[in-house]
Amino acid sequence: MWVLADSQTSYICRFLVYTRKDNNVPPSGKGLSYDVVFSLLGHGLLDRHPSSLLRQLYNSPTLSSDLLERGTYSGGTVRTNRHGFPSEIKPPNLPTIPSISFKFIGCGELTVTQWHEKRDVYLSSTIHSNETTVVGRQTRDGPEDLELPQMVAD
Repeated sequence: MWVLADSQTSYICRFLVYTRKDNNVPPSGKGLSYDVVFSLLGHGLLDRHPSSLLRQLYNSPTLSSDLLERGTYSGGTVRTNRHGFPSEIKPPNLPTIPSISFKFIGCGELTVTQWHEKRDVYLSSTIHSNETTVVGRQTRDGPEDLELPQMVAD
């Protein structure tokens, strides 16, 4: 089941039931996850919905740029093996970065971030740029301030 829900109220705006071959989603040739997102947002929400946060299963650079063309900003975790993912930030091309660090790559309107605390997490966003913020957190040694990308904090 695919669900479009409001992140603040958990209200389910729309849902689709996955039934394998006959999935009620018109094919675009860009993949099932792409088609699902456009199908969920396409019923009155696409051109007037300000932003969408996507899970890594659905997110891709192609989807982000196509949503932006329709006036919808998007962001979320992304898999590095997605078609269109910037080669500069793919794992084999990167040196190991130290713990609690990050790296930004700008690709037009899309910002891709590599965030490393215990393991690498990749995020893409058309909502955020290379902004950072400072957050407080509790450690064994007491409270400390930590600078991290805004898209990680959100």
